[in-house]
Amino acid sequence: QRTLKQVSENVNIIISEGERLKALINDVLDLAKLEAGRVEWKMQPVSVVDVLERAIIATTALFEQNDVELIKSIDEGLPQIIGDRDRLIQVVINLISNAAKFTDKGFVYCKVRRTVSEITVSIIDSGTGISEAEQALIFEKFKQAGNTLTEKPQGTGLGLPICKEIVEHHGGQIWVESELGKGSNFSFRLPIPVESEPGIKTIAAETLLTQLHSSMTTSTIIRNSREKTILIVDDEAPIRELLKQHLRAEGYRIQEAKDGWEAIEQIKQERPDLIILDVVMPKMNGFDTAAVVKNDLHSMDIPIIILSITEEQQALGVERCLSKPINLEELLKDVVKLTSQEKPTKQVLIVKENLPQAEMITQALRKRGIGIISARNGQDCISIAISLKPDIILVNSKMAKEEALVKKVRFEQGLATTFFILLDNQS
Repeated sequence: QRTLKQVSENVNIIISEGERLKALINDVLDLAKLEAGRVEWKMQPVSVVDVLERAIIATTALFEQNDVELIKSIDEGLPQIIGDRDRLIQVVINLISNAAKFTDKGFVYCKVRRTVSEITVSIIDSGTGISEAEQALIFEKFKQAGNTLTEKPQGTGLGLPICKEIVEHHGGQIWVESELGKGSNFSFRLPIPVESEPGIKTIAAETLLTQLHSSMTTSTIIRNSREKTILIVDDEAPIRELLKQHLRAEGYRIQEAKDGWEAIEQIKQERPDLIILDVVMPKMNGFDTAAVVKNDLHSMDIPIIILSITEEQQALGVERCLSKPINLEELLKDVVKLTSQEKPTKQVLIVKENLPQAEMITQALRKRGIGIISARNGQDCISIAISLKPDIILVNSKMAKEEALVKKVRFEQGLATTFFILLDNQS
């Protein structure tokens, strides 16, 4: 009978370890897909309250097995966020499960709080706690709290790294606060995409798709023999994901960048057919990014759609930037190239202030049959541009920057199709 009992215990161990191995394999595959960007995210409006409630229901059985009380506290009137509902439930289930595993008695406290721009979910327990050294490693793969040499592993060591990948994909952050023997507090925060708050953009998908079709149809760089590529540049991962879902459904191939610098590097590697660009971004804002893109002959004719906080999209950009010593032949080639497409009579507005080469350039362009308009300074430039709408404005780069000429002409006055060539007179 003792032998039968031992066999039964061994069978249970084998089954238990088999389940743990299966969970490990699934977690390895899940994390590999997350890290490789091969997960199909279902980004949509999500209620954080619903996420927490469903995670609590899924983990109720864990609290029936021990003397631990599950408590919840949720702020009222929480707005929805943009996220993958199932993946967020996965995160909360993992955190609650971990809290239950390492808490023999006491409580697990689920708390949801809102600040102006974020929602924070905290899972707090009165369990064993985590040492400071282990806290630094807890979100790394295959790292577990506790003495793994003397204690039986209680998981795969991949749950928290998976949670980290999911939260960061949503533009959030996850962290732990703990003291050995005094419990733990695992928290993550997610951004609130509230349309009415300053600085938060709203996106009308139908309007955007209509404009995309128009831009892609009229673009001179489209090759009909291949799938059209769109580069989405936005520091908010949920917005990128939302746009990606809509655009992929329309048959477009999608590239992503989280800031202007990353976008510029991607364009150098693989030129897209169209760029969707956020205005408010860290490191380099949308206007500066567009200026860099439009300064480069490699990318100057790529259509750009701006995602602004007023839901308005428009094409923009500076077309070329030259430094001293100015190569006149190169300049002429650029001007001819930029003026060789639309109106039968081309006009270049030259702003003479701080531009000693103005007369030489004027004569050279007139020999090419290009009409020249002169402006004394930046203020004249704006007035003349409004009334005559030149094809190109040629101006000293320092003055253009100091007086914000590109912004005033292209954005404030609505002359989005006017090209700029900036000349640098500094040696």
